[in-house]
Amino acid sequence: MATRGSQLPKGSDLLCVPAHPALGSGEPGVELRRLSTGETVASAFSSPTLLVAELGEHQPWVGLPAAIFGALAQAWRVDHVR
Repeated sequence: MATRGSQLPKGSDLLCVPAHPALGSGEPGVELRRLSTGETVASAFSSPTLLVAELGEHQPWVGLPAAIFGALAQAWRVDHVR
């Protein structure tokens, strides 16, 4: 997982996706957020700078290809992708 100061490779289609260590596995798990309406949101950012501006410098993240992120969001049946 990446944190403060990490960058995406230039020219990649990777998105910065908020993550955390998955319970029991040590592997990263993508974070989903729940709105006050009960709807779920999957967030992704085009750069670490934008992620940090929104979620803070200590938010861990993983780089995922945009197509993979989209497929996961569909599989998880999230209500919104931001």
